[in-house]
Amino acid sequence: MKLFKAMLCSVAALSLLLPAAHAQAAPTVVKIALTQPTGHPTTDLIRGQFKKTIEEKTNGRFRIDVFDNYSFGNFEAVVQGLQFGMLQFAQESPSNLSIYDPKLMIFDLPYLMPDYDAVNILLDGKVGKELSRSLEKIGIKGMGWIALGTRFYWMNKPFHTMAEAKSMKIRATASKVHISMTKAFGMNPTPMAWSETFTALQQGTVAGVDVDIHSAVSANLHEVAPHLVLSGHFYTPHLFMASAKFMDSLSPEDRKIFEETFAEVQKIQRSAIHTGEQKLIEKLRAQGVDVIELSPEARAEFMNAGKAIWKDFDKQVPPSSTATRPLVRTTKPYKSYPARRSSVRELLLLCRFCLGS
Repeated sequence: MKLFKAMLCSVAALSLLLPAAHAQAAPTVVKIALTQPTGHPTTDLIRGQFKKTIEEKTNGRFRIDVFDNYSFGNFEAVVQGLQFGMLQFAQESPSNLSIYDPKLMIFDLPYLMPDYDAVNILLDGKVGKELSRSLEKIGIKGMGWIALGTRFYWMNKPFHTMAEAKSMKIRATASKVHISMTKAFGMNPTPMAWSETFTALQQGTVAGVDVDIHSAVSANLHEVAPHLVLSGHFYTPHLFMASAKFMDSLSPEDRKIFEETFAEVQKIQRSAIHTGEQKLIEKLRAQGVDVIELSPEARAEFMNAGKAIWKDFDKQVPPSSTATRPLVRTTKPYKSYPARRSSVRELLLLCRFCLGS
């Protein structure tokens, strides 16, 4: 009888352990640091489609945690997080990343791209792929380029000409090209973190900032900078980055899932940014924002001043660099833009700067 009772107790104990034995292992947490808040197309797509697809395709073996609006930490914290594997993915501007590779400053050259078709050709072509690998030497893999959009000036006091903008304090990035461009426009560049910009505008520390419209609206900049000057002086992409340590730890199957999912989201994200720009401008205009369209003469003045700084960077690139030859084919579609035929030469300069220096 005692033996029978002992056997019953053993069976009962075993039955309690069985659910635990069959329970799934805890998912691997994948942290993603984003620069934009909820409501921005990038953040919404990563938190929505990217997260859902990864978790479903891996049967819950990975859990995506999104840290938006710099909530993971500042720029330095993000870079170190990727390097040491504490952070798995992040986005950042080439302006900030240029401290690790000066070639990335090329995106700050004013009036480089004639339109968004040209942008896609550049980012998805040989130059874009080469630049996306710029951080591999510090343990960061470039997954590809996402869009932020065309930069405009958001001001707490308006300007219509370069003369009116003279000496105005403008928030700038750490990029030497961005600072040189701001000076070329006659303005006073004031480098500061993006996270400090709203308060700086509110307190009058700076008179304005140049940033894309989606980022500005997401940050409610129009509340403290109600004058939008449609300068369109350059286009800003962001590099979507992965920790090389994390990617190297994945199985080939899981690595493929992450890469393919990003590629799908990347196409949707770029389209949302590019097509949504004009809609947001009209919405802001309807809300009472002072939308300033530069006259042809004023725009030409800004373009001429901005392009003057190209000479400083042309000197750094061998004029006969053979690295440009495979890239000439990339520029052929630009011939379909008769109003900007000079952009062919400009893109060749870009190619020399990126791959020949």
